[in-house]
Amino acid sequence: MEMMRKKQNRGVTLIEVMVASLAVFVIFIGVMNFQYYCAVAARKADVRATAARLGLLLLEDWKTAGGDADYVPVSVFGPAGLDILDIEDSTIGPVGLNNVIIAGSSMITIGNTEYCVTLSYDDGINDPQGPQMLNVTIANRSISGELDRPISITTYANY
Repeated sequence: MEMMRKKQNRGVTLIEVMVASLAVFVIFIGVMNFQYYCAVAARKADVRATAARLGLLLLEDWKTAGGDADYVPVSVFGPAGLDILDIEDSTIGPVGLNNVIIAGSSMITIGNTEYCVTLSYDDGINDPQGPQMLNVTIANRSISGELDRPISITTYANY
């Protein structure tokens, strides 16, 4: 009787190793891509939150100052005032609301981000007894140098 020996295969082939490596590589690239876009989205959210806080700060200070058409944030927050913001007057910035008077524009730098701020108001010409509308429109500059979508904050005050 002749004994038949069975050949035992042990280990994996080169093709199996290559396919497994490719699958791990594709998953790794997907995870890194997801992480990159999450970091970019978090940075954008942080910049927009800072823009909203800055807009509220300027709006509330303007409202406290009486909603005056001569309000200049540079004199309050810049080197002539509290010196807490890197701020300068500017003629560029996002467009305010329709049918309102543009009080002024400023460029504010916080960290490495520039914010264009436009102050506008409606002094209630049609209804002098009604509330005065104060509006702050703020947009940040993107990496390409263009203005991102602006944030507009409005409040009403009776003076």
